[in-house]
Amino acid sequence: MRTVMWVLLAVVALGVGVASAFQVRGALAREREYHGAPADDAATAAREPLENG
Repeated sequence: MRTVMWVLLAVVALGVGVASAFQVRGALAREREYHGAPADDAATAAREPLENG
């Protein structure tokens, strides 16, 4: 019975690790898209200092 519990725990831990890896992979892909996307006018205007102020 103890062996079954250890195997079950290992399978659950493996599942959590795989899920975490997929989360990290998705986050990295979104970050690459974000950094590769062209800046739009609103984002550019928000970063530029005001000229008349």
